Amino acid sequence: MKIQSTISKQTTLLLITLVSLSTLFLPLTTLRAATLTNGMDAAYVIGQTDFTSNTATLTQSGLGAAFDVAYDNTNQLLYVVDNPGLRNNRVLVYDLSGGITNGMNASYVLGQDDFISNATGTDRSSFNGVSSVEVDSANGHVFVGDGGNNRILVFDVSTSITNGMDASYVLGQSDFGSSGATLTQSGIYEANSMEIVGDNLYVLDSNYRRALVFDVSTIVNGENATYVLGQPDFTTSTFTVTGANFTAPLGLGSGFLDGTPYLFVGESLTGRTLVFDISSLSNGMSASYVLGVADFTSMGNPLVMDQSSLALPYGSVLDDNERLFMVDQMAQRIMVYDFSGGIENDMDASYVLGRPDFTQALPVGPTQSTITDPTQVDYDTTNDYLFAVDGRGRRVLVFDLSPTLSSSSGSGWNYTHPPLCSAQFSPNTITKGESTTLSWNTTWPTERENNYYTKVPGEGLYSQNVQSLTLQPQHTTEYTIAVFNLWGANFCSATITVLDEEGDEVITPQNSQLTASAASSNFFRPIVALFAKLFVR
Repeated sequence: MKIQSTISKQTTLLLITLVSLSTLFLPLTTLRAATLTNGMDAAYVIGQTDFTSNTATLTQSGLGAAFDVAYDNTNQLLYVVDNPGLRNNRVLVYDLSGGITNGMNASYVLGQDDFISNATGTDRSSFNGVSSVEVDSANGHVFVGDGGNNRILVFDVSTSITNGMDASYVLGQSDFGSSGATLTQSGIYEANSMEIVGDNLYVLDSNYRRALVFDVSTIVNGENATYVLGQPDFTTSTFTVTGANFTAPLGLGSGFLDGTPYLFVGESLTGRTLVFDISSLSNGMSASYVLGVADFTSMGNPLVMDQSSLALPYGSVLDDNERLFMVDQMAQRIMVYDFSGGIENDMDASYVLGRPDFTQALPVGPTQSTITDPTQVDYDTTNDYLFAVDGRGRRVLVFDLSPTLSSSSGSGWNYTHPPLCSAQFSPNTITKGESTTLSWNTTWPTERENNYYTKVPGEGLYSQNVQSLTLQPQHTTEYTIAVFNLWGANFCSATITVLDEEGDEVITPQNSQLTASAASSNFFRPIVALFAKLFVR
């Protein structure tokens, strides 16, 4: 079947793109295996020079003790809270746009004027026990929980970041000079964890056993929260084990499942994580699901370590594959729940990071696969990186969750090498005006095969059912054809010699080579990469 005949490179590029789209509806025969495995190694480490070091430093690259992490997917900036341990009272900002290297330097610092200071303060550029960080990429804001001052400083980084820059707004206090804790609609007693979902900032106010919800589409100093979770109102702080009450919450997480936003609240004393559907909000609303225990009135046992129990759940994050990464701090592990089939109360985790399996003890000392004091996690949607805080290890481990190839067979949107080809003319020498047949053969470099297409320069684009073409060249020409599938292209060449009536070769230097160059152009390669990113699983 001939798809189209043209010699226009622009038209060829368009056709290749359209055909690549059409291959999405054709069966493929190779699988793309998930890289996620129990106890897998981290790919990179930040805060230490290697995976076995554990040194507390006050430098541009070192951490006293990491506590929270937030990734700005838009600007490729990683924010790391460096406070416990040495009480460095700062947030380090790493620019990951050029990639990640072990022990890399931070690019900026918030809370201090330079990378070797750790002073405390209660002004608009200082911290006193920084406890959490969150990024609102859409509005260019970075929220920093200043625990000792019982407030959240809001930095406007929409245009630039500078070391020790001033905050633009403050939440939890009426001004930048106040620091008291109050059980009110606007007050905060520390800010242990934060999540931004749309225009709502969720602030975990652990000491008051609640989460305050602030509308940050516009921000006013000391503004009131719009909703409260974990308590029935803004002035209550009771201890009750229900689906609507918090006992000792430590960490938050968020993400979308089938377009529905969810908030995850890790509770320490009850060994459970409450799962809230936050598509609509009301004060004191009940959670929709619970993980770690059988129901909303049960409490977990921190001494039990299995596939469904949580010893001390902390922060969490959902990735793009509907997997929840839940920090289980006391068990020194990260539990991974697969929600692709839905959420169930007390469901088993599918994988575990930080330990070789769900029950084995940890080896002594920091390694590439162990986490000694995890607290928070975040996710890079572009590169499929999981950032995991290892507090006692004074580091952030970076796990590469991007897919890898497997040699098993099956069906789906999966990577398959493009076929190899060879081409020949028969006859390979003709007199001008005569016809010849260009034919090509394909072989596969692996056992995996799928649908492919052939581009013949100057002629058109053909399906895999066509393997020869009758031509009437007017001069000696080398034809380079391209055979390609969704994931790439290979090339092969054949030359036809054309003689005139006197037996002399007819040569036209300007057209002596015809090449299907569009298939391998700088325009086509990003298309291949795009489809690989969108559809490989």
